[in-house]
Amino acid sequence: RWDETGIDNTTISGGFKVSTSNGMITISASEDINIVTIYDSMGKIISQVEPKSTAYDHQSQNGIYIVEIKTNSQIFQTKVFVK
Repeated sequence: RWDETGIDNTTISGGFKVSTSNGMITISASEDINIVTIYDSMGKIISQVEPKSTAYDHQSQNGIYIVEIKTNSQIFQTKVFVK
């Protein structure tokens, strides 16, 4: 779960799991995801999709991102480090 930089690369909270590995952001939820929005470290939207499923993968370049996940009942945000 921890990478060699000491950064926790998995976030689990409220039915959501967000992890990073090999440039990939992997998202899963206990209910269908309506919208996934990924922001860069400056707050610019770099991706916004409507997967309408309980899982989503996004290939990213190295960097720090904010991932926002919206379902019918929740909105969840977390910061991730992709390397």
